[in-house]
Amino acid sequence: MKTLYRFTILVLLLAIAAHEAQAANEITGANSSRGVIAGRVTDARGVAQGGITVNLLRMDGSMVQRVTTQDGGRYRAEGLEPGFYAVEIILPTFLPFWKTPVFIRSGAEFLLDISLGDLSSAVELQWPERPSDAREAWKQVLRNSSRPRPILRFQQQGNSSTPQLASVTDPYDRALHGTVQFRAGNESERFGQNAGLHTTFDMEYDWNDASVMRIAGSGGWERNTPAASFRTALDRELENGGSSSFSATVRQLFLPADYWQSNSATSTDSRVQSVTIGYEEEKRIGERVLVHYGALLDTVSVGDIIRRWSPFGRVTYVDAKNRKLVMEYTAASPRLLPSDMKSASAGVEQWLAIPQISTGADSRPVLEGGSHAEVSWEQPIGPQQRIELAAFYDSLTNLAFSVATQGNGQWLEGTLRDPFSDLYFLSGGDFSSGGVRSAISTKLGENSELIIGYSYAKGLRATSDELQAENAQSVRQQIQPRLNHSATIEWHTIVPGADTQVITSYRWVPSRTVVATDIYGRGMGQANPFLNLIVLQPLPSPEILPGRFQATADFSNILGRGFIPIHLPGGENGYILPSARAFRGGFNFIF
Repeated sequence: MKTLYRFTILVLLLAIAAHEAQAANEITGANSSRGVIAGRVTDARGVAQGGITVNLLRMDGSMVQRVTTQDGGRYRAEGLEPGFYAVEIILPTFLPFWKTPVFIRSGAEFLLDISLGDLSSAVELQWPERPSDAREAWKQVLRNSSRPRPILRFQQQGNSSTPQLASVTDPYDRALHGTVQFRAGNESERFGQNAGLHTTFDMEYDWNDASVMRIAGSGGWERNTPAASFRTALDRELENGGSSSFSATVRQLFLPADYWQSNSATSTDSRVQSVTIGYEEEKRIGERVLVHYGALLDTVSVGDIIRRWSPFGRVTYVDAKNRKLVMEYTAASPRLLPSDMKSASAGVEQWLAIPQISTGADSRPVLEGGSHAEVSWEQPIGPQQRIELAAFYDSLTNLAFSVATQGNGQWLEGTLRDPFSDLYFLSGGDFSSGGVRSAISTKLGENSELIIGYSYAKGLRATSDELQAENAQSVRQQIQPRLNHSATIEWHTIVPGADTQVITSYRWVPSRTVVATDIYGRGMGQANPFLNLIVLQPLPSPEILPGRFQATADFSNILGRGFIPIHLPGGENGYILPSARAFRGGFNFIF
């Protein structure tokens, strides 16, 4: 399998090199000294946005070119002289987009995909009763809607009565924006991930034209157990069109004094701590190749001190027809990389959570991990559809699964219990598997998209529909890796008039599934098992606040499917949860 995988990678690299050579021969005449900016514009849900005006400006703010996106969201600006540019999109229905500096090389193409944030709050226009009182409000609008720029005023010159035009620099030259979440609910999906009541924040501070400081954190409390996490990252734009990021994350649980007495004898420490240091860099090679690489160092203290070093890399190639080839590899990886958390609030919550730990065969804590190698291909197949195909190979270690009990849980003695729920986490052992994945996305309307996905690979399955066990070890022995099919249907829509965002998904998995296939997949059509629903509803917000409120509701496994019963001596029962039935709701404040 490894030989076949290496041969496939070699063939793909040779094909890319041949294509690059052919493309270079086609660049002739005056065009060889000009550059191109191209990419795709989507909303926060990944739906392509056609008919969008993209502005290209010089660094002094002067307009260079305006282009309009096609039905598939694609745009292309050609004939650009080498140098630094800025890309701007300002629309009444989205948050403003501004990126600088964008460096264009002679004869090169800069690839810039744009994701627009939603702006759902209503806007009311009226003539102020006292125009003089609106001056400061108007300044605030200018500051929040675009980059800092000079403000023009008339001022008197000497004794002259004729007003003169002067330029005064706006001192508000830095911006802070982000999201604060207030959430409550039940059931953790991972060890120590979701307290019943918790708050999460995710903010960005524009340090200067080339640097952004990102700050995220969370705090929660349940069952006399406080938890806190904090992450900071410095992102820098490089002159060659690339970027770099250095991040540090600290997580801590303060456990009750009797926690270890009732769960494990491996520790008496009242704290579970985790520290992650990460560095990643993104570079462009030639016109169409983007290279992304980095490494993570995880340290987890849970009785024992566990360390894990995880380098990762990704190469993306986009041809002239906007077809995308991606090759990636991650060693000993967690399920989430730092760059993945920028796309959604759910990613932020997962990254702030303690890395998944469980109880190994020797009743000691172990850290889930595994290497992941993947080759994927994505291309549009019309103005409204796109398709993705992927082949991957996973080598997983200590893959965790959760168990619940309806009794006193003595049969699970020595097993790690989630401090926020009645779930216990066991290691499912190690295994390796190759697999395939496919997905197709269809835009059903202006604000509606349907995604259908399929995967085939190994996952964990129980040996029978109902298990007979005496202790945690006997349960673990009846969980085996098996090749499984999995199919997903996912629907994204925005309700007209109410601006309510609804994301519904259903993932079918075979009976007796303990852990579904393709846990590292980040492409289209990825969802948790069974029926899930997410609702985001904009709320009326006070005008005095510099932001907007949003209500959230997240339902997991609504129908309560997939539970595997465990029968124990003495009449006590337990069950395995491939996906916990849970509800979490709350409010977001977006500023």
